[in-house]
This record gives sequence, structure tokens and C-alpha cells, in this order.
Amino acid sequence: MKDLLEPIYLNEKMLLNCAGYLFDGVETSTNISQTNSNQSNNHLKGTAVLGTNGILEWLAKAEGNFEGQLDNQNNNNYSRSSTKYLTLGALHMKVLKELYQQKFVYEISNISNIKNEIPYKKIEGILQPVDFFEIIQIIKSLTPHFETIFNLFGNQIFNTPVTSHKKSPVNNQAINAKNGIQILTGVINELEKNYLESNLLEMMILNEDGECIGIVDLDINDQDPKRIKAQLTDGYFHIYGKITKIVSPDGEIDLIQRSLISPLLRILQHGFVAWQDHQKATQFLLIKDIIMEKLNQVLRLKIKGPAVRIRAMSICI
Repeated sequence: MKDLLEPIYLNEKMLLNCAGYLFDGVETSTNISQTNSNQSNNHLKGTAVLGTNGILEWLAKAEGNFEGQLDNQNNNNYSRSSTKYLTLGALHMKVLKELYQQKFVYEISNISNIKNEIPYKKIEGILQPVDFFEIIQIIKSLTPHFETIFNLFGNQIFNTPVTSHKKSPVNNQAINAKNGIQILTGVINELEKNYLESNLLEMMILNEDGECIGIVDLDINDQDPKRIKAQLTDGYFHIYGKITKIVSPDGEIDLIQRSLISPLLRILQHGFVAWQDHQKATQFLLIKDIIMEKLNQVLRLKIKGPAVRIRAMSICI
């Protein structure tokens, strides 16, 4: 691996677990200390003879010894301490380097032929948000404005005559529309909450031809899913992680299986199948298949194989 990759998304728990296995623990910081101590001692001792001659000789003659001693001690102590921190990005590169050296990474080039014995996989592609989550976000953003529209243009919409009286007659259709908006808002909020209860955000992986070759699951933890989606939408990325599902050419990935819609339809289908002698059961199954087929033409609710579902450890550029 010669590329210097910059991680845009990191699953910290998955990364630290992998690093702990590869390196028998992870040090995120290192203390560096330097100490230098110099000490020098100088000792000087001397003896001399002193005397006087000349004009003072007739006064007196003085003679003696002089002894001097000099002690000099010099101490120099120097100490420095610093801390070196290892960022998650640097740790990520060390982990990838070790994974490649131990041949623990398999780069997927053919979606129909994947080696399962190699633990970690790399797949490249263009990321796009799942249509189901996008529709929820769009409707949720527009719903608060519906009531304003009805307040401003409700009379024109329902052909209600405008009167000059202060108290105009109550328009039942407008009231029903407002109640419907409130119900829709509650349903959308519940669908979004239910979809994100798994703490995973799904995004589609597209090849260069625009075909969906897989789904990547992102562990959002305490992060904002809208922010993650905005950062990763419509970019070409290197995805490292572990495969959780391989779909054969005749299989498919259901993108609404984490919502309330999928189990509700499945329960209704099983109930009507058990009641299949009844005419309404056959009609329900037929209508359900037609509706899902038409919706799948507009929205990608199912991904046909061959495809993969991968839990991302990192997404890099």
C-alpha cells in the first residue's frame, strides 16, 4: 500500500480493536524526557616568599610566606519534557500498513468473486444515500411548510368564498388537511427514529457505470447522520471494512428491512397467505407486488445481486 490515505469517516471502536490485536495494545501518547547534568570542580593552591629590600632595609627587614587557595564549583542542570500524541489518522495508516503486510486485506475487483478467508476487504466506488432515507428527510423538511401553504392559500385550494365578516365559517376540508399534515409529521418522525434505532446509516456503493454493487453500513454513534451523509455523498472513496453479507446474482438486498414498513408488509403477507382461499387475500398480494414494483422503479428499495453489504472501518480519499 503506497497511497497516503486521508480518512473521512472512522469507526473508532473497530479501528482500536483491530490495532489492539495487531500491536498488542495501543499507545495514543508518548512522554519524551531529556536530562543533562554538567558538574566541574576547580581547586588552586600556591605558596610564595615575600621580602623587602632597598630604602626600607635600614628601618626593618620583613620576610614571610604567603599561601592562597581558590575553590570553584560549577553545576549546570538541564531538563526538558514533551508529550507526543498519536492521532487516529496516523493510527489508521499504521493499521492499514500492518494489515497489508500480513495480507489481511483483500481488494475487491470482481463483485462476483470474493475471497471469504481474508478478514478485511477493500472496495472502491461512488457513495450515494439510500433513497428511502432521502425521501424521509425531504418529506420531513417540507412538512412544516404545508400548514403555512394551507393558511395562505387554503381558500383558493378548497374554493371557499372569502367573506368580510370577522368570523368566517370554519372550513372542514382545511381543518382535515391540517390534521392530516400533523399525522404525516408524526409518521415521518417515527419512521426516521425507527430507521436509525440500529445506530447504522446505509449508503449505496456505485461503480463507474452507475450500477449499485453494494451497501456500506456506517456506525454513527453520537454523530449527526445528516452530516455524515453530506460529507460522503457523490464522492469516489476507498472503503475498508468487513463483509457482513454477500448477495448472489439471483438475490437482493432489501433497503427498507430496518424500517417498520418491511415487517408490517411481511406480517400482512403471511396472514393473507394463511387465508389464501379468500378472494381479498389474492387481491392484497397482487396489489402489494404491483405497488412495490412501481416504487422500486422510482426509488431503489431493493438492490439486485451480485452485491455485498460491508461494515465500514474507514472511508478514505
